[in-house]
Amino acid sequence: MPPPPPPASAAPPPDADADADADADAAPPLGRPRFHVAPPAGWVNDPNGPFFWRGRYHLFYQSLEPPAASWTWGLSWGHVSSRDLATWRRLPPALRPGPSGAPDADGCFSGCTTLGDDGATPTILYTGVVRRARAPDLAPNSFAVTRLCVERQLAAVAADPDDPDLREWVKRPAPWLDAPPPGLPVNCWRDPSVLDVGSGGSESGGSAAAAGAHVPVSTPGRRWRVALGCGTDPAPRADGRPSAEARGLALVYSSEQLLADGDGGGGGGGGGGWRLEPEPLCRARSAAEGAVWECPLVAPLPPHGDCPDTTAQGVAAPTHLFSASVGRSPALGWLGRYAEGRFAFWEPPLAAGGPPCSGSRGDGGGASTAEAEGSGGSGTGSGGSGGGGAAESGGPAGGPFPLDLGDLLYAPQTLGRTLLWGWLSELHSPDIPPDTAAPPTAASRAAAATAAEPPAAASRAAEAGDTPAPSPAGFAPPGPGYAGCISLPRVLSLGRGAGDSPCYHLRSDPLPELAKLRTGRGWRAGADGAAVAPGEPRAVADAEGRPPPRLCHFELSLALEPAAAACRAAALLIAGPPAAPRYASQQDAARPAGRPEAGGGGGGGAAGACWQQQGALLAYDFGSCRLDALLGPAGQLAAAYAARGAGAGVPAGVRALGGALSGVAPGAALGARVFLDGSVLEVFTSTGQALATRVYLFPPLAGSAPPPVAATGTEGAGGVQASRQGGGGGEAGGGAELRLVAFGGEARARLELHEMGSAWQDGRQP
Repeated sequence: MPPPPPPASAAPPPDADADADADADAAPPLGRPRFHVAPPAGWVNDPNGPFFWRGRYHLFYQSLEPPAASWTWGLSWGHVSSRDLATWRRLPPALRPGPSGAPDADGCFSGCTTLGDDGATPTILYTGVVRRARAPDLAPNSFAVTRLCVERQLAAVAADPDDPDLREWVKRPAPWLDAPPPGLPVNCWRDPSVLDVGSGGSESGGSAAAAGAHVPVSTPGRRWRVALGCGTDPAPRADGRPSAEARGLALVYSSEQLLADGDGGGGGGGGGGWRLEPEPLCRARSAAEGAVWECPLVAPLPPHGDCPDTTAQGVAAPTHLFSASVGRSPALGWLGRYAEGRFAFWEPPLAAGGPPCSGSRGDGGGASTAEAEGSGGSGTGSGGSGGGGAAESGGPAGGPFPLDLGDLLYAPQTLGRTLLWGWLSELHSPDIPPDTAAPPTAASRAAAATAAEPPAAASRAAEAGDTPAPSPAGFAPPGPGYAGCISLPRVLSLGRGAGDSPCYHLRSDPLPELAKLRTGRGWRAGADGAAVAPGEPRAVADAEGRPPPRLCHFELSLALEPAAAACRAAALLIAGPPAAPRYASQQDAARPAGRPEAGGGGGGGAAGACWQQQGALLAYDFGSCRLDALLGPAGQLAAAYAARGAGAGVPAGVRALGGALSGVAPGAALGARVFLDGSVLEVFTSTGQALATRVYLFPPLAGSAPPPVAATGTEGAGGVQASRQGGGGGEAGGGAELRLVAFGGEARARLELHEMGSAWQDGRQP
């Protein structure tokens, strides 16, 4: 049986954060991220309520405390703070589930932060859940949470607003919204997000100028407006999957006061004066736009550079981004204009002499929403997706489009200028059998656990008011005791197409402050453009003939350009350590002899298991302006990319991501910043597109200790300082190797590599 739920108190003992860091002195698991936000151990999903208060940035996130490392009931709000958005310190959880009978007894789901009506009290709005005594018997799907539990909208306020750390929070005794609108067949009713602040309130902790808050300054008589993620399904299927009529939407509630005595209304409001607005913020126009909308988000988009505010045809530019997480990764986005509780989708004009312009396209697959949900690639406000892939987005640039060209980013939250964080789940590492389905969703795990309980046991549990916790069967975390992290912060803006294009697109650029985490002087090659030859990927060297250091946590600045007319594309290969005996795991012990492992390799059970060298190929096609990421056995990726260009499919064991880029002309050079943090890969192009995924390069070795510190370079002009390999490589000095290759003709490249230090202020690993 799982451990009992954590204590009901919202404020842990004073030494809780010291306890949380107790394991940080131990050597971290190999491949563990170190400059992404995550707790020392346990489960992580949605980021929540980024907030600026008294000179400090606060970021909350959905978490399960150790030993849980896969989704179950009992989510808390983890809490970290920073002065510079690059280095962080851990604080006690802001919220924990309440005692039996409380409206959040089984979890504190996602929400937001704001300031109260007095303009001086930090306030959390969140969804509390209580499991239903008799949960339905549902097949695994992404829409089971609302059918498995009761959702209510709750609030907590800072116990001491003068505390810059905001260490303690006091829950309000009653919901400010108690139930969905009567008669509305909802499949989701959660994740509150402030749209407009009322009189006296401020989204950024009373320091709008310092934080660059994007919520309008409140004015007398202004009403609060809050969006709630929702979806309607007039005819839900018996197995819990969405029907063809299911559509996502974002409801809007308004009130003159944020919180008041007597809160507890439903669709018609409550003592606090909350009322359902007659029209939603916006709604899905087709099944392709989602059958459920979790974590709704509206954020302003400042223009990038000299981006004009009208098209050549005089059509006003979009001013805002709307995003919803639709049960598969990545989250979707739409460009448009927001005002007074309504989001109007932006419709781009026709390009001169051509069809409507298109936004970035993601490649995860073209399945219908229902098919995607049924296959298990999803997320909920209680813990979402991974591995589902982006839906093909071939519609107009106004949306929907994937927020990211990878297969992870989910449940984004924004703050300030506008900064965005998202959840990066785990994917299957290669020690999961290849016939294992995609990682189950939070909802599917809950439904599966309930459905799998023997009838008599389920009846006894229901009578006791305690349905069983979901099982993590079918999903194995990639390391001991942890799963998931929060993405690097991204700076959002509005970009414009190349030339006289009438099209706008979302830009996502890495936060400049991340440069503070660089260590040493860095390694550089190709100041005048290093030659990149066709054929097999080859190692690169600097002007003195030295190869780049092999690192596990780095930032690489890369520029690629064609050097010959025949050059079609160029690519960077990030390769992990070579094939080696792999650690014995529970999956090895259970695998029948002779079953090959995912991604190739072969072997027979634990005794014959062998790790095949893994890699990530980042390729750019200069003609089609397309970025591709192929992940899998390192030795197969270049050939797989070349064959794909000739019309072949992706071979078994290789994962393909990416899409066409916006705002770049054919034949032009491409720049990118590539961040590798253990198993996390985030790529930001010079055109403003981003791609986030997982690549498990570094296998721990059976019975081995973490690799010792190894020097990987020497000080010198253009060189690199001695670089610490601890906490990342699969073997001593065995970090990632960088290689380059061109396709069709010679290309040229410039590279600058920096090792990245820890994001934690005490310097210890996560």
